[in-house]
Amino acid sequence: MKFVTMAAGWVAALVCMPAMAQPPGLPSDRVEEDAGQDREVVVTGRAQRLYRVDTTTLGKAAEDPLNIPQALQVINSDLFTDQGARDATDIYRNISGVTAFSYAGVTFRGFRQDQSFYDGQRGNPFIGFSVPQLFNISRVEVLKGPAGLFFGPGSPGGIVNYVSKTPSEVSALRMVATLGNYDRAGISSEATGKVDAEGVVTYRIGGFYEAMKPFRYNTKNSALIGDGGLSFRTNSGGKLTVQATVYDKFPSGQPPSRRAGRQ
Repeated sequence: MKFVTMAAGWVAALVCMPAMAQPPGLPSDRVEEDAGQDREVVVTGRAQRLYRVDTTTLGKAAEDPLNIPQALQVINSDLFTDQGARDATDIYRNISGVTAFSYAGVTFRGFRQDQSFYDGQRGNPFIGFSVPQLFNISRVEVLKGPAGLFFGPGSPGGIVNYVSKTPSEVSALRMVATLGNYDRAGISSEATGKVDAEGVVTYRIGGFYEAMKPFRYNTKNSALIGDGGLSFRTNSGGKLTVQATVYDKFPSGQPPSRRAGRQ
């Protein structure tokens, strides 16, 4: 009698249990449809590119860095931003074979080198007792080894070419204030965008000022950079850019001692 009572209780419990074959409120045809449908998940990220660039102007014409037979390394603006780089000394550690020597000078593959290129033109406005600033630089191209075929007589270690920022069709405004050690203080601002609605003419204008007193005696200095440019779209694949940049490096409180301009 006791066994019959227990069996009846188990049967009643099984009958009263809710059906769990599918989630409540979800039709069976929907379950079959979701099970047979392929879902695509796309994950994108800039880090997958490893700071790679598709075009370099280091040479006679714009070319993919992979098509240049010499050893070439390009440091782009994404790396500047991720590392918080403000001047050239902040990126030397990313370039194999290059170490800082003093101010604008570097040791390139064992050779002392002071000269650099700006937009493929020989002449470093920061040569001497100052450090190249990255405010108006979009990327730094480093061609390693002798490069007389491209640039004529030069340092045997290689070539460092600073590529300036140019006007963009994407409107943007950026302002930065800086405070740091050694009485470092500065401010910078830049803007770019379209002049007309179609984007045939674009502009870029920027200004940079910074002053600091390094740990060396009698080296307090200030840096002033003014940069402006206009780009004209000549056809679907061509663009003409006119740009001028003025660099002023001088001891704080004294008139400019050197001025350099490009056009």
